[in-house]
Amino acid sequence: MRFVNRINGEPLFTVNGKWDRGPQPLLYAPVPRRILPDGTVETAIGEFPHDFLIPFAEVLDIHPKIPETFCILLKYENEDECYAFSSWSYLRGRGHRVDEWRLNAGEYIAEIELSYSGRRILEKFLLRNHSRNADGAEISKWYNERKELSNKKRKI
Repeated sequence: MRFVNRINGEPLFTVNGKWDRGPQPLLYAPVPRRILPDGTVETAIGEFPHDFLIPFAEVLDIHPKIPETFCILLKYENEDECYAFSSWSYLRGRGHRVDEWRLNAGEYIAEIELSYSGRRILEKFLLRNHSRNADGAEISKWYNERKELSNKKRKI
C-alpha cells in the first residue's frame, strides 16, 4: 500500500498489508507473577511479539469468488490523525500507532497493489480524514478527476 498526499501528489510512505485472516504476529504464554503462600506459582498470560509471524499475515492464498479483507488504517476516538496499518503495527506501534505512518487531517490517495501468479492489480482509493471521531475517516474508490472530465466532454 502506498500513501500519497492528494493535494501536492507527494509520496508519503509504503506499507505492506496484513490480511484479516492472517495471524497477529503475537504469541501468548504463561508468565509467573508471584509465589503464593502454599508454594504454588500464580501465572498470567503474557503477550509476546514475534516478527517471524509477519510473512504469514502478509501472504495469503486467495481463492476465486471467496472475498478476503484487510485493514488499511486505524482511527481512534478524539484524535485528529489516523495511521496506516500493517503487521508491523503490532511491533513498532504504540497501540498500533506507528508515527512514520501517521496521516493528519486531510485527503490522501491510497494505492493498493495486489500481486499474484506473476500479475499485479493496482487500485486507487481516496482517503478523507476529516474529524476527531473514530469513524471520521472515509475511504472511497478514486476516480481521476481528468478521466471524469474527459468522460463528461464525450457525453456532450
